[in-house]
Amino acid sequence: MKKRFNWTIVSLVVNVVLIVVLVVAVIGSRADGYSKSADRREYGYDESAAAWNGGYAEEPAMAEEAEYEEDADMNGYSKSTATADHEDDTVNVDEEAIKKGEKLVYSANISLETREYKAHKAQIFEVIKANGVVVESMSENMYDTTTHGSFTLRVPYDKYETVYNALCSSDAGWAVRSASSQVTNMTKQYSKLTAQIEAYEQERETLMELLKSAENVSETLEIQDRLAWLNSDLQYYYNQREDIDSDVLMSTIYLEVQEIKVYRPSQNEPYTFGERIRMAFRDGLDAFEEFCQDVALFFVEEWLFLGLLGILIVVIVIIVKKNRKHSMKKAAVEAAEAQAEEESKQD
Repeated sequence: MKKRFNWTIVSLVVNVVLIVVLVVAVIGSRADGYSKSADRREYGYDESAAAWNGGYAEEPAMAEEAEYEEDADMNGYSKSTATADHEDDTVNVDEEAIKKGEKLVYSANISLETREYKAHKAQIFEVIKANGVVVESMSENMYDTTTHGSFTLRVPYDKYETVYNALCSSDAGWAVRSASSQVTNMTKQYSKLTAQIEAYEQERETLMELLKSAENVSETLEIQDRLAWLNSDLQYYYNQREDIDSDVLMSTIYLEVQEIKVYRPSQNEPYTFGERIRMAFRDGLDAFEEFCQDVALFFVEEWLFLGLLGILIVVIVIIVKKNRKHSMKKAAVEAAEAQAEEESKQD
């Protein structure tokens, strides 16, 4: 009897262990989908800068400068302003050259970090409103409980310096992680487009005269076919030239604003021990909060599975209790029979 009772206990223990393993496996698999572990954030690594600079947090400004210098001869870029110390950044727009007909296209890439995204966004939009800037596109995303904003700004060329310097100012309260300004001289390309357009327009006038004097249908169709192709090419060159005119009058600034919890005043300055302790503490709180959320989501999403699991546990407990009662009852009966048999033998 004792042997049977032990096998019942062993069966119960095995079932409970299997249930616990199953629950832990399901919760663990879901936690992996939501958690931000310490492996992804190594302390001392500027995660926020890497998040918006393609994963390269190390010296992004110098990398951009090297890229523009390499393409200077090919694309007409002058040396761009992209230095590690943004206090020394200078932007000089040659307004007189633009007024005289030079096709100078100014553009910039600026990355900012802030601990007060909403307040600094409002401050940026005050600069935008005061200088006639057009927000061509804007997107905002939430991740890791912070906000990342991406803005494409179209700035009047005579306000480009003002807006660029305002965004790169350390007095504004945000940190400038990278900033580069470049100018492209499109005068030669514009002249080529104009010459091509004039040649096509002259050809079109000639074809129109020929069309008037066409003597048969075949000749008429041939001229009309050529005119159709010519008009299509002209429209393409018109659009190209208009785009250059637009880019000259309205400079472009690509602005990235990243909300972070802690930022360093300088790219080369490492995190202090106290900052690393605070970051580790916050990560621990975040991990615990996400774990609690994962557990709550698990119980909400897997209510049917947990219900069936609860029914299975109840059935197992009932069976074990019945087996135990049956075993105890049978043992008592056998003990009574054995005692009665001994008493009969003694008599």
